[in-house]
Amino acid sequence: MILSDSSALGAAIPTAWDSLAGSLGCSQKVSQGERAEGARYVTEYLPRDQSVSNHTRSFTVTLYPLPGDPDAGAAQARAILDSLTGAARKAGAEFRECVTIPTPLGDAAFLDYSTGGEHIAAAAVPISPGTLALYQLTARNGAIPSLSDVLVVRSLTAPK
Repeated sequence: MILSDSSALGAAIPTAWDSLAGSLGCSQKVSQGERAEGARYVTEYLPRDQSVSNHTRSFTVTLYPLPGDPDAGAAQARAILDSLTGAARKAGAEFRECVTIPTPLGDAAFLDYSTGGEHIAAAAVPISPGTLALYQLTARNGAIPSLSDVLVVRSLTAPK
């Protein structure tokens, strides 16, 4: 899938998640809804021919609500990003790339790392003043995502 100039904005729309997930080899939506008492909203996808108990790849979209105040929202988004990278480092992650990119709505981040037999490419992107989206492609059980899949996830952080 070649993403257009408005791809990050397009990927912010829930109806586009199915298409994005399908382009990453995960066309089967297996769950969708609020988690952690409404603290975030998660949609999970797997390859069509795999099950929740036995899969080599998954794609997850997680939406984190942020405070409406721009400074408080930016601080909470930074805390979420720090928590993600901190948890990966604590788990012994081997990073190939970990970069923060300024965008008009706040910092976006791209992470590409391996830990515990998993390869993860993730983009954390502010999609509105009150929402941070985390797009995560995870390969496990000996599978690795293709370079083009990693680049698709990375492209979601490109400022528009």
